[in-house]
Amino acid sequence: MIKIIPILLGLSLCFSNQYLYASTMEQSNIFHINIKKTASVTDEMVMIGDIADIFVPIFFKETIEKIKVGKSSKLGKIKVFARKRILSIIKSNRSLPEKITINSPQKVYVKRLSQKIRKKDLESFIENYLKNKFPKKKYRFQIIKMSGIDLYPMGRLTFNIRERKIQNKMIFYIRVLINGKSNDTIRVRADVFVYATLICASRNIKKGTILRVSDLQYLQKNILKKNDYITNTKKIIGYKLNKKALQGDTIYPNNLNAPLLIQKHNIVQVSIINDYVKIKAFGVAQKDGSKNQIIKVKILQSNQYVLGLVLQKAKVTFVKKLQ
Repeated sequence: MIKIIPILLGLSLCFSNQYLYASTMEQSNIFHINIKKTASVTDEMVMIGDIADIFVPIFFKETIEKIKVGKSSKLGKIKVFARKRILSIIKSNRSLPEKITINSPQKVYVKRLSQKIRKKDLESFIENYLKNKFPKKKYRFQIIKMSGIDLYPMGRLTFNIRERKIQNKMIFYIRVLINGKSNDTIRVRADVFVYATLICASRNIKKGTILRVSDLQYLQKNILKKNDYITNTKKIIGYKLNKKALQGDTIYPNNLNAPLLIQKHNIVQVSIINDYVKIKAFGVAQKDGSKNQIIKVKILQSNQYVLGLVLQKAKVTFVKKLQ
């Protein structure tokens, strides 16, 4: 312990003397600028304040700090400034006193600081985006290709995103913002799978089949391709399939025709309604009919043919008489 005390005391005196020297320089009328051999900057323009320790009265310090030396290098690169140029720039400033001491190496090396965007950062951002876009659904994705990644200026890094779907793939256009200002756009291509439980064929089903419960099953399917899908069998029982479906195929709304309310040769009620009277007659349907379809009906009493609009089972509304 006895040997350590002088060392600590010496270090304390050294730092104390340095502080007193700097403080004395700033409070006196002595002007001294010490240019460093190496420095790092974040901005496009290099200032004296970036590359020097400045000991001058407070009144002048800000002015000297903001003296422009020149443009910095590209991101992550080093630019060299010659001593002669730096001295000339400082001394040409007419707002400073003539008596000013400047210490400077022959060359000053200034590096432009930068930051990188990691693949992990982009994956995390895309995952959060998909989580919000497809709430309460299972999903997975895999990045296939990224382009446009570069070095970026220092600052607060945020992203904006827009996407385009191509079958099972999505292309994400991720805008890079530094301190809220747009800087660049990164293009990310990924395989994306979003799963939901959909109605599918439980067997091979022929076109024209009227669907029954036994024809259908629930399977987990990727819904990225189409947003229009069916999740409840009750909504499609009795509908006619307008194209064949193989076992496991997803049944989409456009694969279905509305259920038949009237079959050919059925006896149907024809309602003739006008402003004053409502007349009912009975006839024979000449073709199958679904809701809102117009079918031909032969009136039993007169053997005349009319067109009727199918509204419900075994009932049509008179549209017009056929010649």
